[in-house]
Amino acid sequence: MRKIFQVLLGTVMVAAAVLSCKKDEIKQETLEVSPSEPLTFSWNDAERVALEVTTTADSWDAAVDTDGEDDWVTAQKEGTTLTISVKENDSESERNGKVTVSAGNAKPVEIPVTQTGKPAPVTGKLADQTSTDDPVKVTMAQGATAYTVTPVLKLASALEDAGSMTLYYDEAGVDNWNLGDTPECAKLPEGSYTLPEEGFTIPAEQTDVPLPIEINLENLEYETSYMLVLKVQSKSDNIGAVSCGNDGLRYIITTAKEPAKPVDHSTRKNLAILEVNDVNPLSVLEVKFTDGSLFFDGVVLFSSNIQYDAVGNSVELYHNPNVQTLLEQRDTYIKPLQDAGIEVYLSILGNHTPARVSNLLPATAEDFAAQVAYAINTYHLDGVFLDDEYGSSYGTGEYNDVFYPYTNSISTREKQYSEFGYILKQTLKEECEGNPKVILYQVNDEEWYNYNGTPANEYLDLLIPDHNGKVAQYYGSRNMNLAKENMTFVTWNCREYGFGEHATDNLYPTSNPTVKKSLSDGNWVGWY
Repeated sequence: MRKIFQVLLGTVMVAAAVLSCKKDEIKQETLEVSPSEPLTFSWNDAERVALEVTTTADSWDAAVDTDGEDDWVTAQKEGTTLTISVKENDSESERNGKVTVSAGNAKPVEIPVTQTGKPAPVTGKLADQTSTDDPVKVTMAQGATAYTVTPVLKLASALEDAGSMTLYYDEAGVDNWNLGDTPECAKLPEGSYTLPEEGFTIPAEQTDVPLPIEINLENLEYETSYMLVLKVQSKSDNIGAVSCGNDGLRYIITTAKEPAKPVDHSTRKNLAILEVNDVNPLSVLEVKFTDGSLFFDGVVLFSSNIQYDAVGNSVELYHNPNVQTLLEQRDTYIKPLQDAGIEVYLSILGNHTPARVSNLLPATAEDFAAQVAYAINTYHLDGVFLDDEYGSSYGTGEYNDVFYPYTNSISTREKQYSEFGYILKQTLKEECEGNPKVILYQVNDEEWYNYNGTPANEYLDLLIPDHNGKVAQYYGSRNMNLAKENMTFVTWNCREYGFGEHATDNLYPTSNPTVKKSLSDGNWVGWY
């Protein structure tokens, strides 16, 4: 019995030893994947994600489950690295899958994979940046050589990623326009506009994208309307339909008139005589020839006065408040004219006192000339305009130490006028820089006199005849430069045509042959 028990006990011990040995052979294996969080890709994400696999098993593997869709997830093994990538998602729907990593008897690791759907194409419209008109009409300024049209792509929402598109010129749209009951337009010739073949890049996160196009005007015909019809073609999937109206974004570009021939300012000049009590002298800057150059070469500020000072028994230069304001504010009213090349002259007129520029004794003339020179220096003027009018009469023996005896003799006054002109010119030469001009307004038809052998052209720079004055006796003295226009004609012409539209080339025909010849040969023209 004991022997039987011993045998049984030995059998049990052997069985236990065998079982213990098998248990050691089925040891549990481990598996880790890092990172192991769910993976999310955008619809066009080309980036790869590398996972590190750690296991005690002899080997490991990875399986992809895309829920029945195409194999849009790829899992590639290399050593202990598992690289996950996805294909571009052409669908607008999100898709889901998973990658399962397994190793021996270790617990598998599942990593969810999600990819967003492709965004729906963004729609938009093509419009002009500043105008809602159809067509947009623009007229070119004189002298313009180029013009930039400003279409803008207006997107319904900003793109997530940059896109691209092209603009093209729909010439058929011009043909369709010309079939209608509308003014006919020409097509822009090749080379007169630039549309980049590579198209335009549409940045992300931007809804209004300017698409400027430059038009070269240099080879276009003058006074011609050209039509540009723009349409859109998308080059990227993220830009959908872009509306341009039924007929495209249309522009009508009208070129300017042919430039006027440059005006020759060397032979004919224009002088504006302005009553500045109610006229701003800066207004002459608005009067231009058709070539854009200024019409006037000189401006007379009409008028300061020569007047008798009873207290001092002398003559004085008087500026009324309006003239004084212009002079004191020369930087505002005078300098802009001079900066533009227009000379500015101070007018001197009688003021209903015995004093006038044609009756001054030499000593009085010298004193008054010094006052004029002072004014020219102080206010930086270009000269003086003398008008021998509005002096009062006086009796025999009065003012003998200031004035010549009163006379109605025109010839006598002209000689005295000549004397003052000579004295004034000499004073201005001595006391002023730049040799200021002396301009005389001729109130009557008498000859102008030389003074003590000095030719009139050496002390007179310009002569303006009266409204009804004649120019015949002055015309032809080329060394004097005193041939002038008849003022009646000029004044009437100003009213008839207005300033700015006509150069003196286009003055209304005059029957006065002397005026005609004076105009054709040049010289100054006075304007009231």
